[in-house]
Amino acid sequence: TSTTSTSSTSTSRRSQSVVMEVVTQWVAPTAGVVIANAMFATPMRAVLQARKQGTLSDLNPVPWAAIVCNCAAWIGYSYFKKDWFVYLANQPGL
Repeated sequence: TSTTSTSSTSTSRRSQSVVMEVVTQWVAPTAGVVIANAMFATPMRAVLQARKQGTLSDLNPVPWAAIVCNCAAWIGYSYFKKDWFVYLANQPGL
């Protein structure tokens, strides 16, 4: 029974390791991409309204410049690291 218990514990650890690998390599990055895309899409109503009116009105353009610069830097990083999750999370910001 000691061998069975050790084998069962080893299988359980391997299963936990596989689950953690899937969560850290696929689930969490995918959630990050979805959240980042939602974050970039949130202010689009105000942008489209300003575009339709032809004036910025109360819309401050400075954060948009910061977003573009930040996303461009992250996209450069994703290119060198070959990380598509980082790319997909930041591409909508451009």
